[in-house]
Amino acid sequence: MGICGPGLVGVVLLLAAIPAEPAADFYLIAPPVSQPRQVGGSDMNLSAPLRQWERRGSFDTSAACFAALDAYRAETSSRLEGSSLGPEARSSAAALEHARATFARCVYANDPRLRP
Repeated sequence: MGICGPGLVGVVLLLAAIPAEPAADFYLIAPPVSQPRQVGGSDMNLSAPLRQWERRGSFDTSAACFAALDAYRAETSSRLEGSSLGPEARSSAAALEHARATFARCVYANDPRLRP
């Protein structure tokens, strides 16, 4: 036989079938932040296509994704309520992140709205 025997071809085909990184079934995404409208202020862009939303995690199951979503919302709520930075900080950065968590969602990784 030559250099490419049936065993070598099988090994090459097997290696080609192994994905480079594990595929996720679900993504936790949050709306992007738009450009500041005023000094020190930003807003979410809820009308942005989902492909522009920030991926905050990837998960094998919907249960894992929704657990992470619940944790994200609880964390931002806790930060907002416990902020010792004063009313201005509470009303800007912490409030914006809390709002993003409120609108965050879990989507299938193969959702066509995530494609460019």
